[in-house]
Amino acid sequence: MPSNVDIKARVTNLEEFRKLAAAIADGPPTLLRQSDTFFHVANGRLKLRVVNDQAELIAYDRPEVDGPRPSDFHVAPVSDADALRETLGLALGTVGTVEKERWLYSVGQTQIHCDRVKGLGDFMELEVLLNDGDTVDKCIGIANELMERLKVPKEHICTGAYLDMLIEQQKEA
Repeated sequence: MPSNVDIKARVTNLEEFRKLAAAIADGPPTLLRQSDTFFHVANGRLKLRVVNDQAELIAYDRPEVDGPRPSDFHVAPVSDADALRETLGLALGTVGTVEKERWLYSVGQTQIHCDRVKGLGDFMELEVLLNDGDTVDKCIGIANELMERLKVPKEHICTGAYLDMLIEQQKEA
């Protein structure tokens, strides 16, 4: 199962952050319009992601802690997202949906996500892919170095998924 180290933080000015990301990226960004539907599962998380009319089912598990954290994931392509969403919703129950625009930059083995999340605002996320022979500690080091280069304040780091933030926001309303 592939693994990565990820970290998420709030961004106060997404356009300025995108300029910082572009300055260190290996090339131009890709704009992704994503809709993630989450389902109730016993272990980890399961989401159906639709990106620019392509779909994939993603199962992943990671600790919900501040700072860089390891994540194990499995991705399966999906040919009929609507039918699978309905079927999984009936069988497992739907937790919620997250909609976002994501500008995706690459820096070596790291993806920089510049996200505008509907109902939440602007965020950045780093995903450092563990290559063969890499340790989690090495990838945490890469994430921390990129956080410094991108000038992300430690107090902006977030715990949990966008879905958790949306659910918490709904509880407070």
